[in-house]
Amino acid sequence: MHDALQPRLTLRACTELEKSTEVFMSQVVLKDPVRATQVLRVATSIQHMSDEMLEGLIGHSINAVASMFEPIPELNALPGDCFSCIVRTARDLSVNKKTLETAVIHYAEAKISEGSGKLSVDEFVEVVASAGRIDDMQYCEAVYRLLEVMMQHHTSDEEAEVMCKALHELGFWVCLPHSVIERAYSDRNVPDRYITVALMAENRHLLQVNEQLYEKVEQLTDLINKDGGGLGSTMGSAAGAAAIEGTPSQYYSTPAGQ
Repeated sequence: MHDALQPRLTLRACTELEKSTEVFMSQVVLKDPVRATQVLRVATSIQHMSDEMLEGLIGHSINAVASMFEPIPELNALPGDCFSCIVRTARDLSVNKKTLETAVIHYAEAKISEGSGKLSVDEFVEVVASAGRIDDMQYCEAVYRLLEVMMQHHTSDEEAEVMCKALHELGFWVCLPHSVIERAYSDRNVPDRYITVALMAENRHLLQVNEQLYEKVEQLTDLINKDGGGLGSTMGSAAGAAAIEGTPSQYYSTPAGQ
């Protein structure tokens, strides 16, 4: 009789455990980005995981962290693919782009500081790409600093090409400020063609600025020409009144010696 009841008791215990675990996840873990990130760190270290666990535990945790996204230090302990997935999900949820970029820089710096090879070329590309297209010069400069260190750790021409090409596809080389272009120009690790792209983009930008300045000068010239008659008559009236009163005009002074 006792042996017959054992499977039912075991099944009931497992069911209760699953329910309590689900409640704990939904009410405690998934409402706190730090705890959800810690759960992710443990879960992603499991060697063999079922598809159900992968979808349930990791999927829910990623969505929770992404929905409450902030650049917390706990993110830096995650694997690169997991971190990138969180950032991409947060981007889809319209999280502020600068917040995402800050997290990307902090993550890459933390991994690089652990030592050479702790951030692979593929991970670097995936992490930087997760925040989307690069269109901010300050962020661009921060990414270039990371690239410099990565090229010191990964010294082959092939690895440099992979990183530089991936950044090119993100709009990196057309967004570099002049000071960074100068550094890149003197860096032998950067392929010449990407320096050319950066210089051409800077030239196009300078041409646009010059065109805008030219248009403003023309507009100001037109305004001066339109108001010129009124300004001349005002000056003439003031000078005539000053002459009648016998006082020097503010627009015309008597030459010395007269």
